[in-house]
Amino acid sequence: YEGAWLACRTAAARWGDAALVRLYEAAGRADLATAVAEALGTDVPALTRAWQSDLRAELGE
Repeated sequence: YEGAWLACRTAAARWGDAALVRLYEAAGRADLATAVAEALGTDVPALTRAWQSDLRAELGE
């Protein structure tokens, strides 16, 4: 749960709150790759790298 929460926090911080809402909406009707592309204008690997970076920062690594 915490990992998913941090991923949402990352999306909101980097792409904006409205983009996170768009991601939730798009994820309800499309696969993850399409939802991320539509809502954030990026791809899953870039979102994953951003999330990992934020996770490392959160853990102090």
